[in-house]
Amino acid sequence: MRRKRELIEKYSFFINFIIKISRFFPNKFYLKLLKLIRSHDNYLAIFLRYLCLKNCAESCGNNVVVFSNVYFFNIQKLKIGDNVSIHPFCYIESSGGIEIGNDVSIAHNSTLMSEEHIYSNIKKI
Repeated sequence: MRRKRELIEKYSFFINFIIKISRFFPNKFYLKLLKLIRSHDNYLAIFLRYLCLKNCAESCGNNVVVFSNVYFFNIQKLKIGDNVSIHPFCYIESSGGIEIGNDVSIAHNSTLMSEEHIYSNIKKI
């Protein structure tokens, strides 16, 4: 993990240049790309997931690493700080808004949800 963060820091100028250019594509493109590369586990896939978050999330800081098999829903209401790592098999549903601060590591198989369940309509058998 540390090595991947160091690579992002090392190439930050190049990464920021690509992010500025990438603003020309619509969000739908990045949402589809995010689903397409979900299961890939290599440096290119990590960079592309970061690029997708930079373009689709409400805000996304620097040095964010998203590993493979992370499921994002309603990322337009997701805020991510700097130096964040999200490990494999996490589920993040931010329809009610989620803010992940700086220097956070989200463990494997974690679920973050910000929606409300309505239990008043459940009928007992």
